[in-house]
Amino acid sequence: MEKEIAYSLYELFRNERYKSFELHRNTIQNYLAFSVTILGATIVGVLEIRNVGWIGVAVVLGPILNVLVCTLAIWTCDRFYLGALEKISIIVKLELLLGLQEQVELTNLDQKGATVFPGDKYFLPERWVKGTQHKTSAEFIEENMNAGVNRLAKRTFQILIAVNLLLCIIIVLNVFL
Repeated sequence: MEKEIAYSLYELFRNERYKSFELHRNTIQNYLAFSVTILGATIVGVLEIRNVGWIGVAVVLGPILNVLVCTLAIWTCDRFYLGALEKISIIVKLELLLGLQEQVELTNLDQKGATVFPGDKYFLPERWVKGTQHKTSAEFIEENMNAGVNRLAKRTFQILIAVNLLLCIIIVLNVFL
């Protein structure tokens, strides 16, 4: 593959990766805002109709809806994060084609003759190069799917699911007892 084409593809996929992470972040924010709104409305509903009786059953729909919203949020976040990881796996291959993962001697790079990061062996940060030591892109994706911000997002929505299930149980016990 010609270096010009590889570089153009490299730029394209780096920009697409940023867009995937932006979609992931926006998804987290939107679903979290919606979920917290439902949770707040449910709590207000519980406080307002605690002595009304069977009408309280209608309030149970809030936590049930919220569990569905949080589950959908986890699936959607996984989907956008998967897309970002797939783009990273392509970027890594293009970095290899462009020679960015080859070992280089980084000495006398500045105008004054000083050594810049003399311990570095690669042009790219060493963590990036070591992070690509998988046999396949599928292994890379599987290892990183539940890491970083996606892990935090999933844990947040899982906690919200647990809170909503607990709230649902409390509402049912309050209505029937």
